[in-house]
Amino acid sequence: MNGVNSLTHNSILPQYRNALNESQLRCLARNVSDSIIVLDIQSRKIIYVNHDSFLGFELNEMINIPLFIESGIHPEDREIFETYTQKLQLRQKNIVNLRFKNKKGQWEWIHCEGLLIDSGNVHHAPFEAHVISIQTNQRKIELLENDRAHALEMIARDWPVEAIFNHLVKSIGLQIEDSLPQILINNGSGLRHSAASPLLSENFTQIVDTFLQNGAYGLWNTAISEKKALWCHDVFEDASWGDFQSLLMRENVHSVFIMPINSADGTSLGAIVLYFKKNREEEKRIGEVCESYANICALVVERRRFTDMLYHQAMYDSLTNLPNRNLLEDNLHQAIFHARRKNQIIGLAFFSLDNFDTIKETLGYYIGEELLKLVAERLLHFTGDANEIAHPKENTFAIILCNLIDRSHALEMIQQIMALLRPSFRAGNNDLYLEISTGFSVFPRDGEDVVEIIKNAEMALAFPRMSGSENIVGYEAEMNVIAHERLRITNQLRSAAEQGQFTLFYQPQVDIENRRVVGFEGLIRWKHAEFGFVPPLTFIPLAEDTGLIVPIGDWVLNEACRQLSEWQHLQYPEMRVAINVSPVQFMHGDFFGRLNKAINKFQVSPNQLAIEITENVFMRDTEEVAKKLKKIRDVGIEVHIDDFGTAYSSLSYLRKLPLDCLKIDKSFIDAMSERTQEEIDTIALTRSIVTLGHGLKLSVMAEGVESSQQVNLLADMGCDQAQGYLFSRPLPADEVWPAVENINHFWKAIGS
Repeated sequence: MNGVNSLTHNSILPQYRNALNESQLRCLARNVSDSIIVLDIQSRKIIYVNHDSFLGFELNEMINIPLFIESGIHPEDREIFETYTQKLQLRQKNIVNLRFKNKKGQWEWIHCEGLLIDSGNVHHAPFEAHVISIQTNQRKIELLENDRAHALEMIARDWPVEAIFNHLVKSIGLQIEDSLPQILINNGSGLRHSAASPLLSENFTQIVDTFLQNGAYGLWNTAISEKKALWCHDVFEDASWGDFQSLLMRENVHSVFIMPINSADGTSLGAIVLYFKKNREEEKRIGEVCESYANICALVVERRRFTDMLYHQAMYDSLTNLPNRNLLEDNLHQAIFHARRKNQIIGLAFFSLDNFDTIKETLGYYIGEELLKLVAERLLHFTGDANEIAHPKENTFAIILCNLIDRSHALEMIQQIMALLRPSFRAGNNDLYLEISTGFSVFPRDGEDVVEIIKNAEMALAFPRMSGSENIVGYEAEMNVIAHERLRITNQLRSAAEQGQFTLFYQPQVDIENRRVVGFEGLIRWKHAEFGFVPPLTFIPLAEDTGLIVPIGDWVLNEACRQLSEWQHLQYPEMRVAINVSPVQFMHGDFFGRLNKAINKFQVSPNQLAIEITENVFMRDTEEVAKKLKKIRDVGIEVHIDDFGTAYSSLSYLRKLPLDCLKIDKSFIDAMSERTQEEIDTIALTRSIVTLGHGLKLSVMAEGVESSQQVNLLADMGCDQAQGYLFSRPLPADEVWPAVENINHFWKAIGS
């Protein structure tokens, strides 16, 4: 119906048309919801219908036909209709549900609401009529479909679940008269109140939640567990409600209907509950309506859980269930917002598990995962708030430090966390200790926003590895200068080989007993176009960190083989060249293949080449390292352990691995000239290393020899070879052979 004008339709009989005054037309308009029928009380004839048809009947089949309404009502419902009209005559608003036979002879339920009107006009014959608003099953279905469409639109537009459920509760209340609906949703730990009719008191819904939390589910649990709708026609006579019965009685609830909400796979999601404040008999239509709304609720819940799952995958680390980098940024943004508003100080600390990769490669992937979970548990124990912790990448955790007094307070908190992480972790059957570096920054001192605070904390985290300083470092402005310099050097390092800026210098190695040069160590030098020679200690660690050591190391390998080939063609004596191989280069890809390719390319004998590796290589997969070394050694290339005595130094790997030579670190040789107790101890320790090497059938070489006293002590110990400035500094290739003659002459001089 479209307002008052539709009431002037010719379907109003002429003798009544003028009798309906304007106020009555407005009254009719206000009470229109669906089909409107005006029934004259005296004649029992229909005098107005607002649509062209009703349940298949045309206007001429209804208008002015005596007892049309009464004849169509189901015999069992006629008494209900009579009572209904009597109440209307007493001006009591009334609502009934009746069965009415449509034109096809089928029974349909109709929902009737009515009121009494009279002419109130002395100029026209008085009359009284009933205005009956009728909602048919078809109309209810249309409304239900509209509700479904609207709910789906709300879901698609990502409305809050609570808002969608509140809309559905109101719709259910309109569909089922006298009902007080409530929606309960299973949140994983039990049923919880989600939405309810505003006619239910807030106290009632709160007590419902309390009962549910305590596991007192009553008929709710029965309906949900059995996955079927249940009626309780009289709450007062149903003892299954237990203590909840008294609450229902206080709320004046007499009947309850429960429709479970299930997912497509049958999983219980919750229930729709209807409370009635009078006894209500079971009605098929109520079950059908609630079942339709239960399906809509299931869509809402499953969509919400799906979006929650996507959000969790996007914002949380799947292994530790801690916030990832994305959520860390969001949480830090909130923390900075509140700190700025309250004039507070907060901090951000990154914790890098520096030896995690070694542990994972040695003990396996699953032990590594278990270790990360254990670290997360300890950090959660410290903070108690998962939103303050994050796991932004595999070997790094982060903590937002809230409510700081000052910067030193941040340092104190980090020290407490480090102390918490210091004891061993029991992963599998292994007691594991972590080597941890920490970098932190503080708001507002070190930045005004999320980007600056994170960038500066990460810069501080990298600083210990750049400078070799302590493992807890706070951001300082000077780090920007260092970082920019590091970046500049890295960029230039990438193109140094292409621009021919690398060269190889050679430092002679001498046989102490036979008093002759037996080989060289090839040492890379970087001749920068602007700054001249860049010290290896400046760019080698940088190359290690960035992975550039692999192509740089391969360049050294090829250059050493090329130089050996050139010396061979010039008919210089056959000498061995040893090159340094970093752990990163050694474990990267097929190192043996690249080594073999260089030898074949330049047609050099494998026994002219040696590789020097540090003990750090053996902290990785020892078996894999042993296999690689065996292949190298089997073709005739020697394997030397460089800087021996400064790192892992395990007798087990020395015994098992295919090695040829131990190179005693320069620090031992330096201490042999100090004439102190330390010198005595160092001499004894160096002697032990020589004895150990010989016991394992390895040759022993001392590096960093700078005095005749040192070489004499080494000769007395039985050390096989020596290298150092006493004999020669590292030399470019064109200066090597004249130097060899000088060294041999010098050696004879000091030996005579």
